[in-house]
Amino acid sequence: MLLTELDPRWITVPGRHGLGMSFECPHCHDFRIPVWFKNPLDGGPPVTREEMKQPPGEELHHWQRTGDTFETMTLSPSIDASKWKHWHGFVRNGQIS
Repeated sequence: MLLTELDPRWITVPGRHGLGMSFECPHCHDFRIPVWFKNPLDGGPPVTREEMKQPPGEELHHWQRTGDTFETMTLSPSIDASKWKHWHGFVRNGQIS
């Protein structure tokens, strides 16, 4: 399956672009999976817990990104949303596996 088939969207905060992305769960299509980049598209530092509005005590994850478009995106490590009973897999060269 292609990442572009899962309605991917860039995640932004005021003054920043491409901090991460979100896309529909490949299994249910009812849940959006957020992914925050270690190396945001705008060249700035990774998003902070405060910018993410993430509750204290919840683990903070960032993924290494290669590719600047949804068609060429590769992320490492795997994306694991199984904690919420959703997809666990990889994004490689714009493909979901």
